[in-house]
Amino acid sequence: MTHRMFDPLNFGSYPATDPPIMLHFQYKGSTDIFRYVLVERIPLGEINTETRRKKGEPMDEDVVSAQYLGD
Repeated sequence: MTHRMFDPLNFGSYPATDPPIMLHFQYKGSTDIFRYVLVERIPLGEINTETRRKKGEPMDEDVVSAQYLGD
């Protein structure tokens, strides 16, 4: 659950050619704001639609995030 001034269901109203680059959420019970940034666009045929992983991509979220964040 998030505290929001917009409805995330409206994401479908963004044109595919111009998706939001940055999103901010405040989750219920938290005083922090969480920022999510678009780091990659993946063609539908190049991703498993069930796992949301690219072919050969590790299932470990720490490994995947390190690819983008350099940790």
